[in-house]
Amino acid sequence: METEQNESSIEKFPFPLVDETGYLACFYCGKHIRHTPEENAVFGEEPYPFDRGHGICLSCGGDPRSTDLGTQLGLIGLVCCAVRFEIVRDNLTPQHQALFDALPDWKKIVASGFLIKGLLMKRRHKI
Repeated sequence: METEQNESSIEKFPFPLVDETGYLACFYCGKHIRHTPEENAVFGEEPYPFDRGHGICLSCGGDPRSTDLGTQLGLIGLVCCAVRFEIVRDNLTPQHQALFDALPDWKKIVASGFLIKGLLMKRRHKI
């Protein structure tokens, strides 16, 4: 038995994403959310990355409309960044660690991407 959904959702998906309650559960925290761009961070993604009844709330998946970097990244993005920051920091000299620590988060994110790629390439060539 299908629940009521807008026509574009029915065309894109062979089964209803929203269960009989009309809500999705956040895949990470379990919060109940509606399948709308205002509440589901993966709304409109094709192929849809989760099974029926699941999505990602904006707290976990990030809200691109926010002006705050932490809110834009969401809890999952912040956790990923924290892990990357730790990997990068552990591979820097104490002097460079202090410089890295002084950077704002958005610069750490950009620097981490380049530095991790460099670390992996360096390790690959040593083998």
